[in-house]
Amino acid sequence: MSGRRGDLRRPRPAGTGRRDGARPRHPRGVRLRPTRPTDRRPRRPRPMNPSALARDQGISVLPAAACYLCGSRGRRTHAGLRDVWLGVPGEWSFRHCRRCRLAWLDPRPERGELPSLYRDGYYTHAPSPEPQRRGAGTVRRLVRTATLPPESGRGARADVEGGAVERLLGRALARSRALKDVANGSVMWIHDVEPGKLLDVGCGDGSFLALMRDLGWDVWGLEPDPLAARVALQRGLRVIRATIEEAQLPGESFGAVTMSHVIEHVPDPIEALRASGRLLRRDGLLVIVTPNAASIGRYWFGHRWNGWEVPRHLFLFTPRSLRACATRAGLEVTDLRTTARSAFRMLPNVRAHVRLLSRWPAGSGEPGARGRAPALLLWLLEHTLSYAVPCGEEIVMVARRRR
Repeated sequence: MSGRRGDLRRPRPAGTGRRDGARPRHPRGVRLRPTRPTDRRPRRPRPMNPSALARDQGISVLPAAACYLCGSRGRRTHAGLRDVWLGVPGEWSFRHCRRCRLAWLDPRPERGELPSLYRDGYYTHAPSPEPQRRGAGTVRRLVRTATLPPESGRGARADVEGGAVERLLGRALARSRALKDVANGSVMWIHDVEPGKLLDVGCGDGSFLALMRDLGWDVWGLEPDPLAARVALQRGLRVIRATIEEAQLPGESFGAVTMSHVIEHVPDPIEALRASGRLLRRDGLLVIVTPNAASIGRYWFGHRWNGWEVPRHLFLFTPRSLRACATRAGLEVTDLRTTARSAFRMLPNVRAHVRLLSRWPAGSGEPGARGRAPALLLWLLEHTLSYAVPCGEEIVMVARRRR
């Protein structure tokens, strides 16, 4: 008997192999698990991964876990994203590279599937409305008139030039850097370049080319989407149905090449930039505008941010990653910044995103402008902060051929 208190034990019955009241012992290493009750509710099936879900909906996809720039495995940051604007099936996800600050779609549709993602109802499949004579359209026109230099051909059309009163009012409004940025964005920041030969890659319905034609430019367009190209051709524009890589255009023949919200759609951004650079004259400019993956809207609105636009956006850039692509393409970046000009439309679009998401599959088209005051505050806030931090909704990169 032990000297410790309470250590009195009952004698074990001989041959039983068990203590009174204890479970029977089993050979060492053997554990018996209790049987599950038959009336237990079955577990919910695990959700399908985006790749399998996309394949089941008839879209062939490719895994893309590695970073396009450095090859490291990216971190999945946003999953379960759906196309609420055109209703392309599947759930999609984005990865992010901490080293390069690049975001990309994983998995992404195969190259042959890309044309099918731009269904009827895509915004470039119908002519854009004519510039409004009131409201934001008038302000943009007045500021643009005041800031365009005389050699830009602004007198080609009366409503572009305006009268003396409009010119004075435009100069007054142009003192606002925010309004001036919006106006300069309407001509892709090539307002201080003498008109020459211009190529717009991914010209869509041709609204930008029509404006630049009225400003004295000799305009050309590239558009692989047949529906959008048809709308542009109806405007009397010269449009080639091809991508920048496929187009058979003479080298060093354009004074300006523009790509507005195009680089994020192409499967090989570096090759697209390299092909664009080959078309530039020695003093020509390449202007790229693309969503900013480090914008305020991206962090504020999360998975409802318009910039995701799955599965049509294959890449999303930050200023750092876009510069890296341009450098590898043999370009010299002369200006790289962000702009908040599209932040004014961000809040109404997010509200429309929520409405469309609640009645999936969604329709298409641009949402109505609701919540003007909150949207205006967001625009002013983002514009102010973008002077210190590159947090604007869009990246603007101006580059030249490396000499």
